[in-house]
Amino acid sequence: IIISVYEKIGKVETQMNEYTDLNLTINEIHILEKIGENHGINIRDLALCLGVTTATVTVAIQKLPKKGYVLKEKSRSDLRGVILSLTPDGTRVVRSHNIFHIRMVRSMTSGLTNEEKNALYESLNKLNGHLSDFLEKESNEKVRGISI
Repeated sequence: IIISVYEKIGKVETQMNEYTDLNLTINEIHILEKIGENHGINIRDLALCLGVTTATVTVAIQKLPKKGYVLKEKSRSDLRGVILSLTPDGTRVVRSHNIFHIRMVRSMTSGLTNEEKNALYESLNKLNGHLSDFLEKESNEKVRGISI
């Protein structure tokens, strides 16, 4: 059921994005979200946040400055590195997408009683904690050279 819900949420996001006049994919919007949460992030750290390779982020990020959503600046501490931040248009996209998420959650839970909402919240919070623990453990083991 969790996979089914996850897939449906992705479809809802994709469908809603099709009705906007933005020239962005859902993946690009999610990249903008992470840059907004981590102002001045570099590509390597953005890749870590997204759980993808630096090559994937490098390719994905190339269009965003041209579209007017991201600023790329040379890092002062690492001359080879690039620092990413949102433009005002990028910030507006992130705010709009966050409002969409709030409305989507309200819509999804509108038929639930307060007791059911609380139970759902507690269950999802536990699941989120377990997944965070797993990802942290996996990351620590990779750092030590142990693959899972």
